[in-house]
Amino acid sequence: MLSLEVIKAVEIKFSQTEKMPWISWDIPAFECKTGGKLVNVKGSICEGCYALKGRYGFGIVKDANTNRFNELNKGLEVWKQAFIKALGKKYKHMRDKSQAYFRWFTSGDVQSLDMLVAMNEIAIALPEVKFWLPTKEHGMVREYLAIHGEFAKNFTVRPSMYMVDQVPSKGLGLPTSTAIRTPVNADSRHENICQASLDAFNGASKVNCNDCRKCWDKDVNNVAYIYH
Repeated sequence: MLSLEVIKAVEIKFSQTEKMPWISWDIPAFECKTGGKLVNVKGSICEGCYALKGRYGFGIVKDANTNRFNELNKGLEVWKQAFIKALGKKYKHMRDKSQAYFRWFTSGDVQSLDMLVAMNEIAIALPEVKFWLPTKEHGMVREYLAIHGEFAKNFTVRPSMYMVDQVPSKGLGLPTSTAIRTPVNADSRHENICQASLDAFNGASKVNCNDCRKCWDKDVNNVAYIYH
């Protein structure tokens, strides 16, 4: 068992989100494994990645994401234990615990199979929290499922399609996410178009999830976002 001193050596700091109900945990987008390749593919969802520009590339946000990534280098077991402790404390002090919907990575993605295993163990340790992971690391997810069979009940993993307007694939047997250029005459297989992205498409200057939690719902087959 890891000592408290070792766990305290990893400082877990979360990302504040304006659109979503609670917090996130991010790393630099240029550390993405698959995304780092897709960013150079014309028509891919990662072409023109929002997390490689704007506030993500400067000052406090850039430094915070880099620091979070560096914490992984201290070892996944100590990172996992520190994460459980920090997020558990956040949850304990929530006034409205019905809003405990956590998103992995508004910037960045899973780094390894071992990290994905650790993330699932975090979900198991914190059953009151709902976790959502949108990921382009299909290979890691496939390997995880081959070894472990399924994810925790409160951990929704959504493989993201690689190309804009690509219809969802059920090859991994998991709920998915897609990106579309326009909601006008969109293929019906995209099913649920994110209301926040639809509001933004229609000109709203500030959008949020409101009471929508489809991204965290394993029974929602696909959620489509309007590419921006």
